[in-house]
Amino acid sequence: MLLGQVADPAQVVVDELVALDPHAVHPLYRPCPDGSVSAANVGRMGTTTPPRTLAEALRARGDESLAGLLRARPDLLNPVPNDITQLATRAGTRASVVRALEHLDRFALQTAEALAVAPDPAPYDILLSLLTGDGLDDGEQRDDVGAAVTAALPGALATLREQALVWGEDERLRLVRTARELLAPSPQHPSPTGLGPTVAEATAGMSPGRLQEILTTAGLHATHDPVSAVAALSALFTDRTRMAELLDTAPVEALSVLDRLVWGPPYGEVTPNPTPPVKWLRDRGLLLPVSTRTVVLPREAALHLRAGRAHRVPEPAPPVVTAAAERDPQAVDRAAAGQAFTALSTVEELLKLWNGGGPAILRAGGLSVRELKRTATALDVTEPIAAFWVELAYAAGLLATDGESDERYAPTPASDEWLDLSAQHRWTHLATAWLPATRVPGLVGGQDAKGRALSALGPELDRSAAPDVRRRVLALFAELPRAPRPTRRRCCDGCAGNARCGVPRPQERAPTSAPGSPCGRSTRPSSWGSRAGARCPRRLARCWRRARRRRRPFWPPSCPNRWTTSCSRRT
Repeated sequence: MLLGQVADPAQVVVDELVALDPHAVHPLYRPCPDGSVSAANVGRMGTTTPPRTLAEALRARGDESLAGLLRARPDLLNPVPNDITQLATRAGTRASVVRALEHLDRFALQTAEALAVAPDPAPYDILLSLLTGDGLDDGEQRDDVGAAVTAALPGALATLREQALVWGEDERLRLVRTARELLAPSPQHPSPTGLGPTVAEATAGMSPGRLQEILTTAGLHATHDPVSAVAALSALFTDRTRMAELLDTAPVEALSVLDRLVWGPPYGEVTPNPTPPVKWLRDRGLLLPVSTRTVVLPREAALHLRAGRAHRVPEPAPPVVTAAAERDPQAVDRAAAGQAFTALSTVEELLKLWNGGGPAILRAGGLSVRELKRTATALDVTEPIAAFWVELAYAAGLLATDGESDERYAPTPASDEWLDLSAQHRWTHLATAWLPATRVPGLVGGQDAKGRALSALGPELDRSAAPDVRRRVLALFAELPRAPRPTRRRCCDGCAGNARCGVPRPQERAPTSAPGSPCGRSTRPSSWGSRAGARCPRRLARCWRRARRRRRPFWPPSCPNRWTTSCSRRT
């Protein structure tokens, strides 16, 4: 039987894994769906040992928990794993972990980032202190934020455990190795927390003699054992009292240097003859050498200056989306109808523009900057807006490569069928292509991790989290009251926090400078025609949710009669 033909493929796979895995826990000793163990089985289980690997942690899970993992990370089902060991191996691969991190909510991602800079394994109390701080700073509203973080942390940790990104008991929390490599600080990929390496990592190649000089200058007892020297320096930086006494003797200029590095990036350049403030910090190990011209603020010292916080602003709850002004619903729908008609006419004009032989394809794939600028001029739009329409037509199957030796972009045969449809069905076709598309036109014009420019229709614009971001934004609009209508600007400020999911790591954060990206230039009235939300996004969001609940293909609804009539008249 094919997995697509059963009601719950995840549960079927779980049953097969448990039956075939030779190391799986016998059902008699497995926990109940709520994590508890029946009283009849307690005496038979005896003492249990904590899991030593992710595979052992997965074997100790209940059937419902394993099924929840496969539902949350469906990529683990393709192909179907042979046993739980293979499932654990696949759950730790880079591609799967990146995909899972992309779909986390903001606070769950911050929790994972805090675990990446915590000791391995980390007790729950250490993780909590990294998110709330040690309470010794004078920041405003820190008590309220700490209470919110304390209340939200169990849920975020449960999400990470459910998706097999974190395993182990509360006393020994472990982030999977691949996630730690992606989120932990490194010179190539700075940590989202802005923290640098630990003292042990930064002094790995330092000579014992230099370590002795740092200990002596910092007022510590000298030792010839490098391990003991590193431990003594780390203990100094993590001791609030002794560290405060050391900083009290620092020059004012040295403290200003620390202020510039404390929240990241923690790296700085120095000259062969550093200034006295920098020399004072370097002699006491508060700045450790990375190369001949680069120094770094060690993680323990930065955490002291941050009052123990891994993030400047923890976000345990998304901001509230509130209405800021009233808008006439009919006026909003009319403005949306006008913009929908503009979308249809723009795509039609693009197809006509490229019909006689479109632009050539770059050797690396995509559209050149010159051709994008030429297309934007012909469409009378800006280049980011033109990139969006080009990508939308490509996603809708209206544009493709012509397959010739000198490959160019050209309209497809499907574009002729699309042009013969009514305005209502043409818009439906575009919306159907836009919602599940993984390409992000807002990245066009930016650079990848290697500094290469990202071009329209290029291969580097795919982001698997893009459909989920669109779905969340539409869901937020659908949940807002119909009257008063919120202004687009205020609403999108809230949508940015609510819809923000885990950013791709280590990929760059996608800018939102084109339509289809939340809270970018698309939020301006010139792009949307109105600062309020029309009814079409609400209907799209409701249909999306119904399709997901029923496990059916998503088909966007037709627009209201008022919208259809308006477009039909104008065509």
